[in-house]
Amino acid sequence: MMGLAAKSSNGDRLFDNLHSTPHFHYLFFHLAYAFTQLAKARLTPKQLHLLFETHQTLRYNPDLSPTALADRLSKKLRIPLSTIKFNLAILKGAGLLETKPAGKQQTTAHLSYGGQLLIQLLPEPKIG
Repeated sequence: MMGLAAKSSNGDRLFDNLHSTPHFHYLFFHLAYAFTQLAKARLTPKQLHLLFETHQTLRYNPDLSPTALADRLSKKLRIPLSTIKFNLAILKGAGLLETKPAGKQQTTAHLSYGGQLLIQLLPEPKIG
């Protein structure tokens, strides 16, 4: 990560004017737009749907382990467990899903800040 001193291609410091609120909002809007476009281009509609279903499941069951999450999603969506695990691994690799230690030899699954942001920015995909 380059930090706040990142430079644009024309040599201007990209973050120098962020103390000004309009600049910050403008930059955030464009970053959020690029983020959603990238997610839509790289994730399948089923993976986006799985992200939304993961969000709903973890919303009411925040202490689920990754295995328990996959099992619940498999039963809820009637998709083979191996397919769910494979696609959850893709979401994790994309930085949208994370795991964190919850105690002795136990981990819990949760959406990353990027995953939460994507849930807020995109409409839920319609899977038919």
